[in-house]
Amino acid sequence: MTSFDAPTNCTHRSRLLKISVAVLCFIAAFLLTKTILFPASKPFRYTRLSQPVVKVPFQLVNGLPVVEVMINQRGPYKLMLDTGCAHNVHICACLVKKLSLPEMDTKTTGRDVAENVREYSLVRVDSLRIGQAEFLRFAAVIDPIGHSLSTNDTRVDGMIGYNCFRELLLTLDFPNKQLILQKGTLPKPDGRNIFGSSPGKAGPKLMVSVGQTQLELLIDSGSTGCVTLAEPIAKTFSFHATPFEGNSAIGSGVVSNYQARLRGKLAFGQHIVIDPIISWLTGTKDTNLLGMKILKHFVVTIDQTSGSVRFSRNDDDPIRIPPVRGIGLVFGVKKGTATIEIIQLNTPAAQLGLEVGDQVLTVNGQPFSKFDNSTFSTLYEKTEVVRLELMRDKKRFAVEVPVVELIE
Repeated sequence: MTSFDAPTNCTHRSRLLKISVAVLCFIAAFLLTKTILFPASKPFRYTRLSQPVVKVPFQLVNGLPVVEVMINQRGPYKLMLDTGCAHNVHICACLVKKLSLPEMDTKTTGRDVAENVREYSLVRVDSLRIGQAEFLRFAAVIDPIGHSLSTNDTRVDGMIGYNCFRELLLTLDFPNKQLILQKGTLPKPDGRNIFGSSPGKAGPKLMVSVGQTQLELLIDSGSTGCVTLAEPIAKTFSFHATPFEGNSAIGSGVVSNYQARLRGKLAFGQHIVIDPIISWLTGTKDTNLLGMKILKHFVVTIDQTSGSVRFSRNDDDPIRIPPVRGIGLVFGVKKGTATIEIIQLNTPAAQLGLEVGDQVLTVNGQPFSKFDNSTFSTLYEKTEVVRLELMRDKKRFAVEVPVVELIE
């Protein structure tokens, strides 16, 4: 009896040891997995496609591409597709609260259009789905920028950055307003339609000639302009007329901006833009962007794996940028009240005695709430005069502001 007990006990202890080791290994693996997936400083993210090629429509809101998404299986919500954004996803604070997204214990930094460094808080997102493409377990930035893009008809809750698509071929078909996602790589650069791109921190950069100067421009679907340059570079060019001086609201301040039509062309490969409009902000040193007024003519495919980008279009004729029309006013809305926020210099509006802070009641007889950036742009294209009903010191008055070509 005894001779058989020892081996039995030994076997039992061995089994217990193996089970204990297995349990410890499982716990260690579980904790390690949690650490890898959701560490404080560098959240893990991966992507899966339910079909080889995912095609999703987008709309242009204030001239920028906006797509519907599901976040943590809720939605749909609308996010702007921004190839000039370094982070994965930006989400407005109100949506963060609505979805109860947990805030992380680390922060990140980024630069605004005026090149000011800003600090952002991060939240953890388990899933973001665009059509049949899903992005899992990543950190998103809390940022109110989405609301500034919203219109009366469309609420924008944030934006999707360039790095979110680093594992995929990203195609933005602007003429057909379609986002295409798939695995694969682009053919080698041919210097005509396919180009090597410099992988900048914020997004892909394309080498172009602007006049007689070679420049790297960030391909920025989040820029409403044509070409935006750093101030020292912009001032080296020759323009058809004296640059139009205006003001831009950046954060809590106002920065002088300038726009002018280049005397020359922008070219890359077989693509030419005749006399593009150049913009710049006072004090900028690193901002060089290729914006939506040019990108909207192309089907743009970005391959982050090989560092290549393809520009294609059906029409080989040179692109011509139309004049910029306006009245010289920038409006702002706070707590439901619309006011004149900026009066641009050397415009008809600046000569009419209007003041910053004047409350805007109606535009061409319609409540101001019926208008947004997009509808104002359409209005300026179709009319010669805009009639505003205003209030100052509790007194109503009306003015007719001529619509002019701010940049011919």
